[in-house]
Amino acid sequence: LGFVELMRVLCECPEYDELPVRHNEDKLNAEFAEHCPLEVDLAVQAYDSPHTKAYLLLQAHMWGLALPINDYKTDLKSVLDRSIPLIQAMVDISGEESQLRSTLNLIILLQCLHQATHPWRSSLACLPHFSDKTINTLRGMKIECLPELIENRNAPKILMKLSLPSAEAHKEVLQLVQGMPRLRVRVELRVLDAEEKEEAPAADEKEGREGEKVKRRKGKLIMEPYKVPPDSELELTVVMQYDNMPMKFVHAPRFPKKKTYSWWCILGDSEVDELVAVKKAILPTRARTERRVNFQFSSPDEQVGETFTLSIFLMSDSFFGLDQQLDLSITTADPASL
Repeated sequence: LGFVELMRVLCECPEYDELPVRHNEDKLNAEFAEHCPLEVDLAVQAYDSPHTKAYLLLQAHMWGLALPINDYKTDLKSVLDRSIPLIQAMVDISGEESQLRSTLNLIILLQCLHQATHPWRSSLACLPHFSDKTINTLRGMKIECLPELIENRNAPKILMKLSLPSAEAHKEVLQLVQGMPRLRVRVELRVLDAEEKEEAPAADEKEGREGEKVKRRKGKLIMEPYKVPPDSELELTVVMQYDNMPMKFVHAPRFPKKKTYSWWCILGDSEVDELVAVKKAILPTRARTERRVNFQFSSPDEQVGETFTLSIFLMSDSFFGLDQQLDLSITTADPASL
């Protein structure tokens, strides 16, 4: 399912049955819906429905729309409080159903609710004091997204070139940029020896490879192909650590609760939209402290020379735009040649 479809599914959950729709709020909802970017489907939604109201309130939150009356502010807080555990439960369900695209979109929805943004907006807009003009200025400096600013060694100088409201605003943005988590990832793939109960490294995996710095290309991490025997049991270890000492609590000024953050580590096949496994990881905010996540799966029982690609997705549960994708190419090879 797509982002908007999942948002509608979320708002139809029975947990919103008790969301109050007060006298004349059906008319208010109808007027408010005209200002919202996502249309209300009147064939299945009514303006006096609490589920329609939840749908409108979430749009107001993500698109930064002014609420029509003060009561809606209290209602929005209630909707957000219920949304987070509901989305987490939906991730569990989509994971059990092996639905990769739905799982990824649910996590993006979770990020957007925390950051009060939407998928069609630049991740740079999550920083305070940033206007469209500010973002366009950064684009002129070849900085298109938040990670490109966070990872830039000249970030302090770049920020000083921006027209922000005050020196305090510059200081606030710089502290945030320097405190954003800079996640580093490496992988280890091993063939499990069923007879000896030992682990053997996949062919082409040298000792130095475990510490090799993974190349980044437009949000994706690129690694050389692995060679493994057909129909073999494999163990993939994803090793994560921070390259800095990031903030302990997520920066989410429009979210009603202060919270820590974690990461989803997802293994899937994008070509057939299949999720292999999903695991949650909480990393210590100390620099260089590793967190290891293990996945086990089998290589195809096919002829030698077959290549398949699995993707590893590292997705924040709270930050928008910091996700990473690593495409892992695996080729079946004659065991005698390994």
